[in-house]
Amino acid sequence: MRKVLYIAIFLGFILIIYSEEENVIDILDVPPTLSVEQKENQNDIDQITGVVCWGNCTNDDRSFSLNDMDDYTLNSLSINYIKEDTIFQITHEGPEADMYGYIAEIEKGDSSAGYSISIETNEFQSFNDDGIYLVVAQWFDKNEWIGCVYSLYKVEVE
Repeated sequence: MRKVLYIAIFLGFILIIYSEEENVIDILDVPPTLSVEQKENQNDIDQITGVVCWGNCTNDDRSFSLNDMDDYTLNSLSINYIKEDTIFQITHEGPEADMYGYIAEIEKGDSSAGYSISIETNEFQSFNDDGIYLVVAQWFDKNEWIGCVYSLYKVEVE
């Protein structure tokens, strides 16, 4: 009778172990949603998020920029009012991205200037001018590009 009890307990543990492994979901199986917020006051930023590529990235995807956004999307962006020297924080579910960066089109009076900047962490400081920001996060597995997601928003300095 004891042997049967030990065998039942052993089989129970094996079933628990295997059922837990089947329920583990790798966050990198699906693209994370990128979000940008103001660090100081955690205010939500009205933004459009999307996926450049995930799992099937090509060299054409590497050149993704503001030029890939259609006029309707760019014109439908709501204005987010920020203070000078605002620090933005990039958030998303899952593991840290391997690379963060942003493209900014800054309006300076009657002209505009474009910037493409790679950032070391998930935080960056805004320019002190109005503009559109395209923030990107990228994940790699060794030398293979897993994917890239983005957040697009417009700001005006108060």
